[in-house]
Amino acid sequence: MTLVASWIKYELPDKNPTIWTVSDSKISIDEDTLTLCGSKVLELHIKCKSLKGLPPRNIYHTSSIGFAYAGSTLSALNVYATLDSILSNLGGNETKNNLPDYLAIIDKAQRILKLYLAKEQMCEICLFGFCPKNKQPFISAIRPRLTDNGLEFEVENTFGENENLIVTLLGDKKEVFANQIIAMGNEYSQDQYAYWELPLPILYTMMKDSNYTTIGGGLQLATVDAKNFTFASLNLQSVKNESDTMKFRNLDVFEDIGIQIGDCYFAMDSISY
Repeated sequence: MTLVASWIKYELPDKNPTIWTVSDSKISIDEDTLTLCGSKVLELHIKCKSLKGLPPRNIYHTSSIGFAYAGSTLSALNVYATLDSILSNLGGNETKNNLPDYLAIIDKAQRILKLYLAKEQMCEICLFGFCPKNKQPFISAIRPRLTDNGLEFEVENTFGENENLIVTLLGDKKEVFANQIIAMGNEYSQDQYAYWELPLPILYTMMKDSNYTTIGGGLQLATVDAKNFTFASLNLQSVKNESDTMKFRNLDVFEDIGIQIGDCYFAMDSISY
């Protein structure tokens, strides 16, 4: 399984919202670990091109939202790949600036999820970002369940601004995580950065706890604001017994991946905690 946390975070002092989504990186089957460097948080690309005239057509809108999952990697990555291909090939009336709203995107994601789910390959997904049409932040979780009437879906939407820390959770140990958010949240006020970043240390602590065997590997983090989707590597220098390095999906940026690519460098932003 895994644990994914997604929330709308308000930067101080102007409270411009960003969406942070974090997960562990362990992929397993039953008791067997397949990898501790799995990809659980991904970028969905949105491109809208004019339907006027013949190809190649003018692209009048580009943006990105996020995709995260818990459960079957096989099902989830196929949903992601299909949805990304669709969203990056949208067409509309450029003059009217036709754009999809987030509810239409969620509806399409649910339909695609239904196509790929099998009894032994269940997963839940989360889409997050800023609505292309009205520019408001949203987080939407789609949770399937098997019933006597077949496959049914529960959709949980968080939309627009909220002054409280509301965390959308996927995967395992959600109740444990939620209780810790409540307990630790009482120690901070809403005008402190630590209040809005609580899910990071909580997930890290749970990930390193041997009692939670379904969660493991390393943290992976994506942030989305009104203009940009950004992955961030994590500098763990402030964590006891961790070396001073940057990790992305539990991969050491310097040792495992290497920072040079031809004449360029792997220049992902890093967050220390």
